[in-house]
Amino acid sequence: MTQHFFWERKQLHEVDCLVLDAILTVSFDWKELANRLSSIGRQVPQSEIGVLDLPHVVQRMAHSACRLDSELSRGITETLNSLHEETISKIMNMETEEICDSVHEVSILDRAEVSGLLWALATDERDCAQILAKGLVRRIVTELFFSAYQTG
Repeated sequence: MTQHFFWERKQLHEVDCLVLDAILTVSFDWKELANRLSSIGRQVPQSEIGVLDLPHVVQRMAHSACRLDSELSRGITETLNSLHEETISKIMNMETEEICDSVHEVSILDRAEVSGLLWALATDERDCAQILAKGLVRRIVTELFFSAYQTG
């Protein structure tokens, strides 16, 4: 992995909370998050807690652990930087208008593409990228709600 531009980027624990949740959800299966949590000594419950099912409990635990500069957040940052190096490089070399086009054109059903674009935007220090990361999350939520609740 080429490290030359990663040191100037945001780390996972510096990312907006809503965007962090989206990154964790689109980039990792809840079981992988549970394994990562266990590997750093966190006790992951084996069943539901109250009204929350296990995937939601794990996601909340991962979110909490990733809000800090922790072993988990550093490991996930490294994984995502490695997985999405090409997308990061591409976004870094784009102007705002081109990035906007990418956000509007990405298929929200393409999990890998959404994960890469969201990660590249969320960790880019430019103000436009931060705004567009939130815009991408908004677009995903809106489209998913629209398709889930459309009555005909």
